[in-house]
Amino acid sequence: RMVAVDVADIYGPLREFLTFKSKISARYTLVILDKAEPTRTTALRAYAMELYAYWAENIDAENEILIVFAQSTGDLWMVPGQLWTQMGFEGSEISAVVRSSAFPEGVATTEYAKALSDLVLSVDVRLAELKLEKLSEEQIFGAELERAWSRLSRMKDAVVRHKPDSGVHS
Repeated sequence: RMVAVDVADIYGPLREFLTFKSKISARYTLVILDKAEPTRTTALRAYAMELYAYWAENIDAENEILIVFAQSTGDLWMVPGQLWTQMGFEGSEISAVVRSSAFPEGVATTEYAKALSDLVLSVDVRLAELKLEKLSEEQIFGAELERAWSRLSRMKDAVVRHKPDSGVHS
């Protein structure tokens, strides 16, 4: 989904792009503004959080990624859903994805639709990587748990019981 507020709606191709199927079931909502009022990143963050709360009943709180972009300043704020924050997609992780994508270059050349499309793809790739890392961690934990259970079972079988009257262990 995409909403353009107080900007020329030149985002037809971006709207079409946003119909892509995320490999990891992420859902993306983009809000494009002229600028945040007042023009500070903290205002954009507050606006994004308010939007997320306002739309809470209409979004997938687990899988949603809300991206708010102030076109005139190039500022951006993301609000990830609960599943993504649990996997560590917040703060510096989001910043790293934004910096490593073609988003900054696209904004610098005013190719906003391309910049945002690339950003969404970069986010989707990083979320897929985080999901794989989490699955790997869970598989490792499961294997460790299975080995521990096996050791406990062997220990149980090897328990030596002392028969007080005979001095014999069985």
